[in-house]
Order: sequence, then structure tokens, then C-alpha cells
Amino acid sequence: MFSTDGGLQIIFDAMKKWSVFILLFFVQLHIQPAFSQATQPPFAISLEEMTYDDWSGLHSFAYGKWDNRWIIVCGRADGLHAFLPPDPFPVTDANHFIRMYDPATGEQWSESIYNLPLDISNQLRSANPQYFQRDNYLYVIGGYGKDSIGGNKITFPSLIAIDLDMLDDILMNDEDPSPAFRKLEDSLFQVCGGEIEILDDEIYLFGGHNFTGSYTKPATPSFTQQYTNALRKFKLNDDGTTLSISDAEIITDTILFHRRDLNFEPIMFPDEEEGLAVYSGVFQHDGDFPWLHNIYFNNDGTYFEDISFQHKFNNYTCPVLSVFDSSTNIFYATFFGGMSQYYFNEGDSTIEEDLNIPFINDITTLIRYADGTSEQIVLPISFDALLGSNAIFNLNETIAHYHNGIIKLHELNGEYDAGYIYGGIKAFIPNFTPSIASNRLFKVKIKHLPLMPEAITDLENAIYIYPNPANDFITIENNSAETFDRVILQNTLGEIVVEEMLDLHYKGSFNIDVGKFTSGVYFLKASDADKMIVRKIIIE
Repeated sequence: MFSTDGGLQIIFDAMKKWSVFILLFFVQLHIQPAFSQATQPPFAISLEEMTYDDWSGLHSFAYGKWDNRWIIVCGRADGLHAFLPPDPFPVTDANHFIRMYDPATGEQWSESIYNLPLDISNQLRSANPQYFQRDNYLYVIGGYGKDSIGGNKITFPSLIAIDLDMLDDILMNDEDPSPAFRKLEDSLFQVCGGEIEILDDEIYLFGGHNFTGSYTKPATPSFTQQYTNALRKFKLNDDGTTLSISDAEIITDTILFHRRDLNFEPIMFPDEEEGLAVYSGVFQHDGDFPWLHNIYFNNDGTYFEDISFQHKFNNYTCPVLSVFDSSTNIFYATFFGGMSQYYFNEGDSTIEEDLNIPFINDITTLIRYADGTSEQIVLPISFDALLGSNAIFNLNETIAHYHNGIIKLHELNGEYDAGYIYGGIKAFIPNFTPSIASNRLFKVKIKHLPLMPEAITDLENAIYIYPNPANDFITIENNSAETFDRVILQNTLGEIVVEEMLDLHYKGSFNIDVGKFTSGVYFLKASDADKMIVRKIIIE
């Protein structure tokens, strides 16, 4: 992470949270007092600390997961980088190991990167690479670090493919890691501080910069920095032996795409249409300030800027949990800490601006409604320290979710383990601060809190049946405040072909197998002691 400087230090007490705590298992959370936000998301987020003391603190790394374990490469073991010579990014504080962690048990395994060929180990101690996982392969692209071959600090123009399945066994058995690594060089990969996502089997490498030399602030001739101002799209071909790229395309936008250290995440538009979202990022052309307008990519690759909304919180890379409710077509993205132009001042329940872009502990949710409007809500919990910057959120694969990692809120009923947050930078005060790499591990929990609607007077709209017509199964969902205790399905002769006695409450649903019935018109009746709804169904 390359940060900003300038201005006078504000004192910590100006934004310090007042100390109301609850003990939630092993973690203390700051519970914010009531404040005037008309909207809250229909779910609650909570954190349970799971930190293992012998895990290393790391940030700005790349990771993949295999057999419920995480394999981590690259990154830094210090805090926020320095700003002055002689060495703002000392090699001694790079991550020198391939690490494998089991978040459930705390077990760990490691191997020195120096047991790999030099051209591989050089890149594996870089910071802020881009990465993605496909099947059993983790692909690490670019990153900034010391090139021992050339003697300079560079942004690496290469991709490293890591066979996670093979590497898992290698680390378990203390064997030579070299067979698990392959490399492909191409100038397309010479990026750090960008982000990668996949949409329709195409790899989207957004933003970032090419940084060469030793960083200083203010800038000196000791380095060169060039923002990519681009979205780089390509396909990666990998048969397990040979790596190549095809269909490469560079889309340049010198205004909107002039960003790095951002969050680039999958999004679900209405009717479950997939897309990608660029959340905030830094820096603007005319000053060291975050971008406050988000960018959205449709599934056909077109994009647009949302100028109607300002993304005020969580402007730097931080953990993001994404949720979609198909029953309302509303999307939610929850951001955990990081650095921000704005923060919530709990003392007087106001939103404060700080152009020094301080570290924050606020957790917020961006709500994007079906009509395309958005708002950002400060949640009633926060980290108990200034955490989140360059940390990761790892999804629990057993929770109901789409293939792109977005949680299906409409399929949740109760509280679930959503995933983990690990690592990042821990700052001690908001601005111009000493800091360290965090080893803290949190389990993230999500609890669906359905918003009970007003009683529906038009009962025909109380029950939602889909698909209709149907030829296999139908789903019956209750969208009202009423509770139905009996559902029957009748044919046109009045014969009852299905009868269910149940407790069908708000957002409750169940399925009926209609594949065995003769094609034709049927009638579904949902009732309780004093009311009945009748809906016509066509079975094909």
C-alpha cells in the first residue's frame, strides 16, 4: 500500500469511540449509540475473535484456499510503509515464507521462498500483487518489491501459477516446493495495487500502477510511478504445463480508471444479473484524496460511474462482505475498517471529514436498491482497534452463495458463519501513526433479520409462486405479515393432489414436486383460520 501524507496531525480523541463494550465470545466490540439513520440492512453482523498468537502478522498479501486451509504468499510483515530514505520498503520486512494456515484449528506450516528459483522467490516477497484462484491454481500477478537479479525495486512483469493441491501436500511433508510453481512473463502483468475479478470467464485486472525505484514523500527522482488508467481484460490458458494469455484487451479511461488500492468486487444487479463494482480507491488527479464515486461494470463489459452517490467511508482496500436479496433485488456490500476520508464521530453522532485520510474502525454497509440508488450506513458495531486496511475477508463456502461469492440473503434463516477476516495493518492512532502488521483473526457472523411488512390487504400479492408455468418444482413463498397453516393443490375436478399442514410465516417458503402431475390448470390454496388465498397454476 502506498499512502498519503501532508497536513497537521489530528489528535486521536477527536474521533475516539466512547467505551461501551459487549463481550462477544472473546472479542470486545464498540457498540455505537443510536444515531439518525432511517435505514438499516435486514441483517446483523457480529465478530468473534479467533486469533492464534503464533500466527504471523501480514498485510498486502495473496492467498488461495485448498481443503479448508489457506496458502499465503507475498505481502509485508511490518506496518504502513515509511515515507523517507533510506529504505521505506525494507526487504527484511517482506514476507519470506510460503505459509499455510488452518483457521479452524490454528495449525500452520511454512517453507522459505528461498528454496525456490530466484526469479520465483523475488516476486513472492513483493507487496500488493493482484491474484485470483481458479480451481486448484492460485495465480499471482505483478506486485512491488526488490528484484535481486537487477538490483532495483520494481513492479514485476510476470504471473506465477501455484498448484495449491500439490503445494498442500508439499508443505505437509516438508518437500521441495519448486514443482508447484510456474511462471509467465508479459508486460500486461506489470501492475501493483490493482485488483482482479472474473466475469463470464474473462479476467478483469482493474487499476493499479507501475512503480519503480525507492518510494519517498514528497516525490523525488528516486522513483517513477505510472497509473495504468486501465482495465486489462484477458483469458488465461493453463493446461497444467503451459501458460498463455489470449483475447487481451486494454480499455483506457484516464479519468475514471485513475485508481489504485481500491476494492473491486462482484455485484448482483436486479434479476440476478452479474456485474463488477469498483469501490472508491485513490488518488484523484488534483490531490491526494480518494475517489468518492463508484464505477459499475455490466456483464457485457460496459461500465458507468454512479455520480448520484458518494462513497464516503472505507476508501482503501479492506475486507468486503457482499450480500444479495433476490426477493427485493437489493444488494449490500459491507466494508470493514481501513482508511477513509470520513469517519463516524460517536461522541456527537456526526460524520466527520478528515483530509489526512485516517485509519478508521468503522464498519459500514453500502445498500444499492433495485432502482440504482445507493446509500452507505454506519453499522452499530466497529472494530476495537484501527484495523482492516489490506486485510482479507474469506468466505465460508458452506453458506448459501452465488458462484461469485455473493451471499444469498433470501436463503438465510437465522445466524450463520459468513467467513473470516485476517491480517492487515493495525494503526495506533488515526494519522501519521506507528503501525504493525496484524495477525488478528475474526470469525464473521451474519444473522438475517427480515423486515416485517405492514399487513397486506391485497392478499393476492401475499403469496409468491415460481416458476409459473412449471414442469418440475414450484416454490411457494409468503411475502406478507400473515402466517398460513395449510396449503393445498387441487386439480380442475376439485381433487386434492397435495396437502401440507405447516407454519408458513413471513419469508417462509417450501417446494412442491409437480413433475408427476398431468399437465393442465391447478389451483393452490393457502389458508389459516379466517382467510384463504387462491392462485392458479399451470403445469406443463
